[in-house]
Amino acid sequence: MTCAIAVAAALLGSLFLTKRYTSMASILIEPPAGSDPRTFTSISPIYLESLKTYEVFATSDSLFLRALDRFHLRDRATPLETLKARVLKVSKLRDTKVLQISVTLPDPRQAQAMAQFLAEETVKLSSTVTRETGRDLMEDVQRQVETARVKLEQLQAEWSRAMTDQPVDALRTELDSMVELQYRLRRNLSEAEASAAENESKAKPPGHTESGFEKDDREFAQREGAAMRARAALLSGQVADLDRAVTAKSKLLAERSTLLQKIDAKRKDAQSDYEAAVRRGQDIRSSVGNSGERLKIIDPGIVPERPSEPRILLNAAIAFGLALTGSIVYLSLGFSLRP
Repeated sequence: MTCAIAVAAALLGSLFLTKRYTSMASILIEPPAGSDPRTFTSISPIYLESLKTYEVFATSDSLFLRALDRFHLRDRATPLETLKARVLKVSKLRDTKVLQISVTLPDPRQAQAMAQFLAEETVKLSSTVTRETGRDLMEDVQRQVETARVKLEQLQAEWSRAMTDQPVDALRTELDSMVELQYRLRRNLSEAEASAAENESKAKPPGHTESGFEKDDREFAQREGAAMRARAALLSGQVADLDRAVTAKSKLLAERSTLLQKIDAKRKDAQSDYEAAVRRGQDIRSSVGNSGERLKIIDPGIVPERPSEPRILLNAAIAFGLALTGSIVYLSLGFSLRP
């Protein structure tokens, strides 16, 4: 009897409760447009689990508040969190790429319209986030390209100034001429020293009485030897001066060459960095449009014809279970208290 009364009370009470209708919109989360089609059939469970991130988009407080204002459902007396828990439910179906948005309201048409609105705004929000992320990437890589370009232009200008202010080719040509002159002077010095030594050997007095002709030849050899010795001394001084000049020019050429090599190496590195930044920018520009998952509404939901609440049979079953449990407990206590 008690169970019957409880069931009847539950049925009667359920009839007086406000009917609420649930409409459900579905969104398909597709991989980025640039993905390899061969990977579509081998999507990992980790990737599918990562798609739960899109639940945050659909359950955004700001989006839910806009939906309430759009459909004039804002109840100032009810906290937003409580109203949201009662009206909205979002879940990604397990092991699928489908996101479902359920809205429960007393008006079935409003429930469907709000579910569709939330689905559309979720798709827009995802697209906006992807676009802004791509724009941030492009701005960052553009700054890198501009920095690399400025550095390259500075090094190219430094290279041009160094080539103008510290020329190497003219200095190398001058040094080659000096080396050639040095070679000729050394050869002339050797010839002069050899000639002086030969004449000096001829100018030595003989160990016998010399004739007039022999005396004249010896005196001529003395004069020639002295002249050659003087020439050799002059050439020796010129060779020494030229050696010092060649050493100085060689040192200067080495310093300029080293400086230009360092600047040129930096310039080439800057050129490589600039070209790499440009290529990276091109790659990012071509991939921005294909980055991020693509959300597509595959079911905007329908106007529900049956209420989802109250659940009359469930309420009756709960009332029956509670009444039966209470009756058993009551009878058990009654028997245990008898003398």
